Amino acid sequence: VRDVEASKLSTMTCARAEGSGCAAFAAGPRTPPKYCRLWAGISCDSGYQITGLNLTVLDIQMPSDANLPLLEVIDKLRPLRSTLRTLDAAALQLSGNLPTSLASFSRLEHLDLTGNKGITGSLPDVWAALAALRRLYLSGTGIRGSMPASWASLQKLQAFRAADCSGLSGQLPLEWGLLGSLEELVVTNSQLSGPLPAWTDAEVLRAAAAAVLAGARQAVGQANDNAMAVAYNQQSARRTNRAADPVDKQAVVVAASRANGALQASLAAAPGGTRFTPLRIIDLSGNKLSGQLAPNWALFEQLQVSWMRCTTTGCVLLLAET
Repeated sequence: VRDVEASKLSTMTCARAEGSGCAAFAAGPRTPPKYCRLWAGISCDSGYQITGLNLTVLDIQMPSDANLPLLEVIDKLRPLRSTLRTLDAAALQLSGNLPTSLASFSRLEHLDLTGNKGITGSLPDVWAALAALRRLYLSGTGIRGSMPASWASLQKLQAFRAADCSGLSGQLPLEWGLLGSLEELVVTNSQLSGPLPAWTDAEVLRAAAAAVLAGARQAVGQANDNAMAVAYNQQSARRTNRAADPVDKQAVVVAASRANGALQASLAAAPGGTRFTPLRIIDLSGNKLSGQLAPNWALFEQLQVSWMRCTTTGCVLLLAET
């Protein structure tokens, strides 16, 4: 089943019917090809480069107990790293960890993995390099762990949805207060705990972000020192396990450097007031938050709907439309 479905994906993305491969797709032909004009689920720009893939229209049929490894899908899309802007892959029975190799898709703006319960693992720190990302939908997946502080670099991020992700834990990152474009934050029925962060306290935000930036700079150095070993290990793993995450040396270094630069820019741009003025929707219901609402959250002038719940350790309750 896996080979059949992988073949369908290759057929969609690699234009074998026209005698060319994925590399030719990324380069863009001189005349309008069939994949731009006729193939469902593909979007192209004026130069006939693939900018969008909606894999949900493939109508993939698999047994309920089968799965399609996410790493294999991303590996097949690697020739589109410099052109792909949208990837819709909701409810495709994808499985495995979120691939760090996706951080090399420098123009990615929209990623939807909703409903793939087989997707597990943590949110990759190196995804902080996805500086163009605007919408990230992970609801109904098996992701776990904390929400990375390094993602404060995602200054174009407008919507983050992780509803019904019971494995998410830890506190809401204080550093996310630097996300100046965020309009929608949904993290429900998870294990988030602790007090609400001081997202409107500029001094506290700057101190926290500076610490994250120092860690990001260190990560760049480690990437340069260890990338060769990582690449070698992954090449060895791929010989025995096709599900190994295919991150090459250059991709690791470039992604880490890009994340570092984006975080530094977001810190430099932080004003003295709130960074969350665009926030319209926040849903944190079904978590284990404690404490009280920060009075300065009244600065979120665009807030329309928010949901929170009381816990045994404190009351964080707000149901409002303004």
